[in-house]
Amino acid sequence: ARNFLYLMEGRSDNSIVEDITKASGEEGNLDLFREATTNSYLASTWEVCYTGIQRCNIVLNRIDAVDMDEELKETRKGEVLFIRALTYFNLVRLWGEVPVVTNELENVEEAYGHKRQPIQEVYAQIIEDLEYGVAHLPENPDEEGRATRGAALALLGKVHLTQGNWGNATTILQQVSGYSLAPNFANIFGVENENGPESIFEVQFKGGVDGEGSLFLRLHTPLNNTTLLGGIGSGGVGDNLPSRDLVVAYGASDLRA
Repeated sequence: ARNFLYLMEGRSDNSIVEDITKASGEEGNLDLFREATTNSYLASTWEVCYTGIQRCNIVLNRIDAVDMDEELKETRKGEVLFIRALTYFNLVRLWGEVPVVTNELENVEEAYGHKRQPIQEVYAQIIEDLEYGVAHLPENPDEEGRATRGAALALLGKVHLTQGNWGNATTILQQVSGYSLAPNFANIFGVENENGPESIFEVQFKGGVDGEGSLFLRLHTPLNNTTLLGGIGSGGVGDNLPSRDLVVAYGASDLRA
């Protein structure tokens, strides 16, 4: 998942990689739009995305045979289809035409039969998956971090927005409810406010002595800086720093800065 930092936000005008020479220059080359086809971030992102899709397809292929509550079964299908849709949404925005695999692959040779599909067909599958989620996911999950109907609606609206389907996007996004803006913008980033009122779909990390936690914040901290991290980790990595243009875009009284 950290690869999307370099492939998406890192390429925008909002962000810079502080040291474009580290990691053999691969991160900096992505930032500067001069990556080679041998860039390992491209290969690893593609591989991980299709590994995730295969896992989704395994669940979908086998879950009907499982003896379990039928309503819960439909919820689990909706969760898996949400993840598959999100993964294909990332793939299609990065690569355009990509193979659309919706069945469990049982051998390597079978994978070779899947060719790149037109962009509209990729989006059609994403929309189909998310519409199933909208119909079967609960408003409130039984566990934090699971996909909800609101998350499926929000992502579906974003998909239509990305395609320029303004009418569909408006209709769908107007159905999203149950969320609100935090009274204080800074509170969004506090550990004590995880899964807050603005959170639509949030990855869960277990903290404390028995948990692994996440060092993701190191990537967004200036190179070798330890003060901002409060002693967590060995210092900042400087991989996603705000550009000067973004910083000066905020007015002096804008608390979001």
